Amino acid sequence: DSENNPHIAFSDIASAHWGWQGSQCLSVGNIRYAVLEDGIWNIGTIYRQPLPTGFLSATEMYGMCLIVSENTNMTHIVGQELVVTGEYQYSFGLVDFAWSGDPNDPDDDGLGSLMDNCPYVYNPGQEDGDADGVGTACDNCPDAYNPDQADSNSNDIGDVCDCACPCHGDPQCDGTIDVLDVVDAVDVAFRGAAAITDPLCPCEQTDVSCNGLTNVLDVVKIVNVAFRKWDAETVFCDPCVP
Repeated sequence: DSENNPHIAFSDIASAHWGWQGSQCLSVGNIRYAVLEDGIWNIGTIYRQPLPTGFLSATEMYGMCLIVSENTNMTHIVGQELVVTGEYQYSFGLVDFAWSGDPNDPDDDGLGSLMDNCPYVYNPGQEDGDADGVGTACDNCPDAYNPDQADSNSNDIGDVCDCACPCHGDPQCDGTIDVLDVVDAVDVAFRGAAAITDPLCPCEQTDVSCNGLTNVLDVVKIVNVAFRKWDAETVFCDPCVP
């Protein structure tokens, strides 16, 4: 297959070979094959039958092609065989044997791990909406280009599309909005203190209006939550909602 793993082997006697569209074909022969299944080579005979009385020779198979797909790890054998039905009697039959599967295809979608853009998630179509080389089915940011799949907080959402603002409106980051947070907001809004932004948050900690800067409006809102006990979820904007 595409990863050079063996899946099927075949042998023949006294046959002519030729190539056709990437396949190997045989004109006549006594064809046998072996398939690798669960690490064991299972050997079978596609066609072999003792000749009845009066037959000096017979072509058991001819025009057989072994087709191995480079994209789907599918092996297909097609051909025509001579079926002996009795003394001096025979007919032709079609050989059509297909085998698929790859021991290095854990999601069983027909693509080996090295060529599968989601090796552990079934996605035979290989859709990749953001063209980052990671299939949509397993991309932690399916609509944003992030080939490295970075996820610093391990929440299965990639950093480029994740939003986490644990200290929004609470610059002290102590879980309580109080006078210390008001002082921090005043320092940023009026005294030139540097605003702090959480790594995965689009807004400053003290920008509770989500307008891109901390000003008097944000100070008023933090005061209302700290001293008037207004509901922070109602008063503050949600920076993770566009």
